[in-house]
Amino acid sequence: GVALSAGVQRMVRSDLASSGVMFSIDTESGFDQVVFITSAWGLGEMVVQGAVNPDEFYVHKPTLAANRPAIVRRTMGSK
Repeated sequence: GVALSAGVQRMVRSDLASSGVMFSIDTESGFDQVVFITSAWGLGEMVVQGAVNPDEFYVHKPTLAANRPAIVRRTMGSK
């Protein structure tokens, strides 16, 4: 079977920070030891629609669990 979960968070002021989308695996390769995050200023809907070129972060789960710096790749989108 396929596992599915949904997260519910308090909405923050997106005019003061960024918002976006987080996946629990690498969406291109299926590698499950990273979290893939895309974010941009404003509402996350712009990232979902592909209307902006977002920042991208890959966070290595085991390294994060060991309380060590875990960002393994960072790509800055256009501003």
